[in-house]
Amino acid sequence: SQHIRGSPFAVFAKLSIRKLGTPIRTIGGLNSPYGVAVDEKGEIVVVEWGGNCVSIFSASGEKMRTFGGRGSARGQFTDPRGVAIDCDGNLLVCDSHRVQKFSPQGDFLMSVGTRGSKPLQFNFAMDISVNPKNKRIYVCDFNNHRVQILNTDFSCFGSLGSG
Repeated sequence: SQHIRGSPFAVFAKLSIRKLGTPIRTIGGLNSPYGVAVDEKGEIVVVEWGGNCVSIFSASGEKMRTFGGRGSARGQFTDPRGVAIDCDGNLLVCDSHRVQKFSPQGDFLMSVGTRGSKPLQFNFAMDISVNPKNKRIYVCDFNNHRVQILNTDFSCFGSLGSG
């Protein structure tokens, strides 16, 4: 039992480790992979933070295509992290102070964000998720200590937390 100072509760933790099984495939040769998502077809989308790119693999693990490159222009990356797939199959990638949207083939579609703390500004967009029921996009805005909620057109719906 451990006690956290200032807490009226004692913490009891039980460690349980079990083997989940043997990997069916290991994808290697990636340059600092950071984010991963899987689409409806089973294609695997990997953000390579060290390579400033996104690589897409078939369900069997064969590399199909890579796009991006270092830079701040449309379709380029300076600090890519989280990735999600929206309800239309498009790829959403967190990149430093913006979010970029790409077609499933990797064609640039649109982006939102600059550095800052106002709505639609980010201070390190770190991760991203999509709610398939309402199609809203949730972006972890790390240094602004909030989650920004976007509509599919990248307009602001709201936020959670301080910022």
